[in-house]
Amino acid sequence: MGLLDSLRAWLSPDTSKSEPQKELRTLLIASMEIVGAYGAVVEKCLISTTPSIKLPETELPYAKQVIAQAIANVQHAIKDPYLRPMIAQAMEADAAKRVLSTEFGRFLAEGLVILEFFVPPSEVESDRKKWEEMLPLLDNLGPEARARYANLFVGTRRPMQKKNEQ
Repeated sequence: MGLLDSLRAWLSPDTSKSEPQKELRTLLIASMEIVGAYGAVVEKCLISTTPSIKLPETELPYAKQVIAQAIANVQHAIKDPYLRPMIAQAMEADAAKRVLSTEFGRFLAEGLVILEFFVPPSEVESDRKKWEEMLPLLDNLGPEARARYANLFVGTRRPMQKKNEQ
C-alpha cells in the first residue's frame, strides 16, 4: 500500500470521528495528493532538455496558488504536535517515516522555491531563445571560464540522461 493509499484508507468513512476531524482528514488527503502530483511534474521537468531556467506553468497539475497552499498544509501537519502523530498512525510505517522525515520537509521547502520557476509559456520560450543566443558566445571562452558555467548550462546542448540510463 502506497502513501496515497494509506491516506485514502485513513480518510475512509468512520462514524466515530467528529466532523472537524473528518474535514481535517479530507484537507490532508487533498493536500498530499496535490503535493504528490506536483512532485511528479517537478521530477519530469528537472530532466527536461529545454535550455531554460524557467518552466511552463501549463505543466502544473493545479494552479500555483493551490499547490503552494497544499505544500503549506502538509508542512503544517508535519510540524504540528497534534497532527504529526495522526499522520504516523494513519499510514503504513514506511510511508509515515518518509512523510515525517526531514528529507521530505526539505523537498516541500524546495518545492515552493521551484514553483516560482513555473511561468507562462511565452516567458519560457523567450528565455529559451536568449539562452540559445548565448551558447555561441560561450564557445569563445577559455577552458577555465567555460568550466565555471558548465553546471549552469547542463542539458542545453544535449539531452540529459536519466540516472538509470547513465
